[in-house]
Amino acid sequence: MKNLLPILLLLFLLGSCQSSTQTAKNAYDEGLTLSFQADSLRTVGQEQEARIAWNEAIVKFEEALVANKEHPLAESAAAFCFYQLQSFKLAELEYKKAMEKMPESSINVLYLGLSQVAQDRIEEGRASLNRALSLDDTGKTKEKMLQELGGIAENAFTHGVEKEDENYINFALGVLLTAWEFSPDAPNIRALLKIVGQRKEDPTLRKWLEEEEIM
Repeated sequence: MKNLLPILLLLFLLGSCQSSTQTAKNAYDEGLTLSFQADSLRTVGQEQEARIAWNEAIVKFEEALVANKEHPLAESAAAFCFYQLQSFKLAELEYKKAMEKMPESSINVLYLGLSQVAQDRIEEGRASLNRALSLDDTGKTKEKMLQELGGIAENAFTHGVEKEDENYINFALGVLLTAWEFSPDAPNIRALLKIVGQRKEDPTLRKWLEEEEIM
């Protein structure tokens, strides 16, 4: 969930250009400002304050939709806030609404897939991720996807170790293997696979990791 500035800037510029009413535009712009603030707060470790700002941003995006239900980006922006709050079910719902207006947006489809993966619906998420990649030939969507999948796996693995819960560790492994299928050479994914492999102490997994020169 790092390097959010390009996405937030894109939402800001597109939303400013396409809002059809001043009230909706004002609410949307206020929501984006709060999103920028939340990202900055999280960057400096003020997580609680960041979460408050993300929630306040969602309220503003909802106000924009009340003023203009056809606003092209308010659902996408709200979904992005829900994703940052790790409210993945709500993020998925909002991204599906956003896709009704912008079905060819690789960012919407990407984060829909990531939200599905984060809910342990990996096969469904993989299909969405594949579609997102097909909508973008710049490589930026793939780069963001690998970064986010690594983050989902790392968070799950850390939680599993802290709580001594193998279910989270197994989930982290499943996410990493999915990411590896998309990009076997991704450094962050290989590094995390090595860490999980060392923790699992599974002979079959260790053998595969050695064959792939990950361990």
